[in-house]
Amino acid sequence: MMNAKESYPLEELRELRKDFQDFCCRVSNDLQGSLRNISGFLSLIEEKLPPTPDEKMKTYLGFVKESAEKAQSILDGLMEYTAIFTDGRNFSTISLESPLKEALQELEGPIQKAQAIVQEKLCPVMIFGNEALLKKAFVCILENALTYAKSTPRIQITFEKRTAQYVIGIADHGIGIPQEYHKTVFEPFERLHAYHQYPGIGLGLSIAKKIIEAHHGRIWIESTDQGITVFWALPLRA
Repeated sequence: MMNAKESYPLEELRELRKDFQDFCCRVSNDLQGSLRNISGFLSLIEEKLPPTPDEKMKTYLGFVKESAEKAQSILDGLMEYTAIFTDGRNFSTISLESPLKEALQELEGPIQKAQAIVQEKLCPVMIFGNEALLKKAFVCILENALTYAKSTPRIQITFEKRTAQYVIGIADHGIGIPQEYHKTVFEPFERLHAYHQYPGIGLGLSIAKKIIEAHHGRIWIESTDQGITVFWALPLRA
């Protein structure tokens, strides 16, 4: 039986986690208010513009609006990223097929809009994990595949069941990632392209990596002739 002295560091860690979560919430609320004010006043300025506004003024307002939208996306992503560390998560024995199906349902709209072809081959293997987190990992990687497609996205989801691991592969036929960036793209806010070329803030793969690591797994990228494949290796029992 653990005595009070041995349990204290764990209780202290829980308290620090709660303090950190409270701090993030307060900062987020303050920033959300500021961003709402910026968006609101931008709308008022646009309403006051003459019927044929100066082209430079339109351009400047466009830059401000895009920056406000980007800041909002960064804030939302940052809160989602920190939630992986601060939220209490329950792990149980689940079928890995369930979070994949939920992720595909959530992305049904973007998949149809892009006319994407998604091929899946996943057996209902049982692992010890958190369904909501694994669903988010699937969503992050699939969104990347949709965003960085060359034309009509083609995504293949495969698996390989090994002795103690379940390896998932999500292959796209997109623009690819140079070999030298295969590790750095998992860093928070790491982007290889300008925001106006491909929307996003560079947190998707970072979030997926933290989720996989929370399940005692690992994630990596391999190049193919037609894009990349993102692999995860999850233990059958964590």
